[in-house]
Amino acid sequence: MDSPSKDNILCRLHLNAVLFALEDLVAVVPEAKQILSKESFSIAFTTSSKLKSVVKFQDGKCEFIGAMDEPGAIKIHYLSERHLNRTFTQSGFTLPLLTSGFFKLKQLIIFKRLSTLLNKYLQPDASSLEETTFRSKHLKILLGLMLAAIKELSENEPFSRDLLKSTPEGLAFFSIRDDDISGWLQWKDGKVNYGKGDSPYPPDARIVFEDSAIALAAFHNKIINMAEIGLGQLRIEGDTAFAEKLSWISERISFYLENGKP
Repeated sequence: MDSPSKDNILCRLHLNAVLFALEDLVAVVPEAKQILSKESFSIAFTTSSKLKSVVKFQDGKCEFIGAMDEPGAIKIHYLSERHLNRTFTQSGFTLPLLTSGFFKLKQLIIFKRLSTLLNKYLQPDASSLEETTFRSKHLKILLGLMLAAIKELSENEPFSRDLLKSTPEGLAFFSIRDDDISGWLQWKDGKVNYGKGDSPYPPDARIVFEDSAIALAAFHNKIINMAEIGLGQLRIEGDTAFAEKLSWISERISFYLENGKP
């Protein structure tokens, strides 16, 4: 099997992790709900390499439905994975091809505004992160993106895929206690599944952040003082080897999303 290119991995992260983050944006940010209002529409993003993801907006909610077909969706096509990546990272002047939904200008404007708002929460400035409510929403959106990105890397990037192949199956639970934010990730049958909230089964590993400050440092790949681990601000319980490998994979997300501009 040929190793996927860096453009291919970055494209998968954009389609299946960044777009997935729209679910939480609309769910937790009132401004996003105001932008969406009562509009109902779907947008399908495709590339010439057959990668595809669809997001659906309905009843004031966003649903990421992946590669499933959605009748009546606005269709936006990219000539290559690099073309999509350059558009998502706003690198240079690039325009996708609108192949369906030419007259749905209002819905396209709404999506553009939601995308701009998402970028504000994914790449906030330091002053925004000092505000407690903003930081909580940022972490909730970021946790969902991280879980989706770990799935993409574990199933498609050679390093991450080989790392999990050598790991016994297991389920990890992540939580930020002072913000009541949680999610889970399961490695089973060569696939990764994930979700928000409580885990469906008793977890094999628990990664518990006692407060949002330590979670913020971890999610942004900042150095965590060993004293904070000793004081219990970050607790890893159960299968620590599994948790550690997931941590190694999560650290690679920023390599693509922050440094992966073609």
